[in-house]
Amino acid sequence: CQLVSARTVKVGYFRDSPPFMCGKDESEPKNGYAYEYLQKIASYTGWEYEYVYGDWGELYPMLVKGDIDILPAVSYSVQRKTEVNFPLYPMGDETYYLYCQASRKEMIAGKPETIEGKTINLGTGTYHTELLRQWLKENNVHLNITEDYFSDVLEDDFNKGKYDLFLSMDNVAEPGWEPLFRIGKSEIYLAVAKGAPDILEELDIAQSRLFTLFPNYSSLLWTKWYKTSSVSKRLANYEADWFGRHQKITIGILRDDSPFCFMNEKTGEAEGLVTFIIKNLKDTYNVTSEIEYKFYDTFSDLFLALAKKEVTAIFPAIIDYANAEENG
Repeated sequence: CQLVSARTVKVGYFRDSPPFMCGKDESEPKNGYAYEYLQKIASYTGWEYEYVYGDWGELYPMLVKGDIDILPAVSYSVQRKTEVNFPLYPMGDETYYLYCQASRKEMIAGKPETIEGKTINLGTGTYHTELLRQWLKENNVHLNITEDYFSDVLEDDFNKGKYDLFLSMDNVAEPGWEPLFRIGKSEIYLAVAKGAPDILEELDIAQSRLFTLFPNYSSLLWTKWYKTSSVSKRLANYEADWFGRHQKITIGILRDDSPFCFMNEKTGEAEGLVTFIIKNLKDTYNVTSEIEYKFYDTFSDLFLALAKKEVTAIFPAIIDYANAEENG
């Protein structure tokens, strides 16, 4: 591709905010969603970056003042449009979730009444705070809310149990957090300082070229860095009830289908990928049911055993919805 220019662009870099931007200063290696996106843009523009490190409360005012040229992850609003410039295309989406700690079983996804009266600390004046207030009103839920400046709303306070709930983007969710409700979403942009219209023009050209060649670039990049975002790590109540009623689960597998599943001829035990998967599922979801494997010679035998209810489940089975519907 043809380079547009060779200039140094000052970029606001969110220190220590993986996987969006990894690395808190020049001494640490950089990677992450926004970092990779910036490098892709630079491959079209020829820009070199000078990174300015800080948090949102430090970097956004610097963008407004023109002390930095570009800041990632800026949600559009009418007010912000008067303060900074937005390019033609967003760099991705942020989805906002209300989280609890996975150990808090009394709060149930999809049941707003289970969070009534719970405590939460919110950032004053932020976009997702306003989204939550609207969501609470629509769902007739009342929370015990305290408000602080955005940078003073700490994940550590939530992790230590100071608050019951935490409102955050999916791109910063930790593995131990349980997503309860999807509050809303917003497109996010590489916002540009008002005093840098030439940078905005070059960014528009670069993004236009990028999305012409790779229409799904942002979504593929998001999948790369956020494939575990907002994934529940606990069973729903009806799922836990099912396992409670099935203290012994029989899985039909093929006798000789290495490496997926096979019988160890010396021990008679099941081995292969299936045993690895089942063990990890049991550990992840705290399933106590006993697992028994039953061997079959062909796929036809497997499906027949399932139809006769000789087994609870079979492995491996190809995802073929038409075949599944036909065979019940």
